[in-house]
Amino acid sequence: MKYVEELETSGWHIAVGDVFSNGIMEYHLKVTQIEIGDEKSDPDNAKVYCLPVDPNNHNKAVESTDDDWHRAWYINECWYK
Repeated sequence: MKYVEELETSGWHIAVGDVFSNGIMEYHLKVTQIEIGDEKSDPDNAKVYCLPVDPNNHNKAVESTDDDWHRAWYINECWYK
């Protein structure tokens, strides 16, 4: 496994520190870490570790029952910058 600061996927360019939102969740997701298998791995399968944050204060973590990471393809399809 390899950790990177940014990743170009088929949808978004995802970087550590980016914040994503969607129309359903009451919180936003702040990217804390990106893990990819190796240089040959599909970027859409990378693990994107996220922290749920307050929509009005991206430095304030909030409680969530959501997982602490998602595949990049899920971020591409379900979340927005």
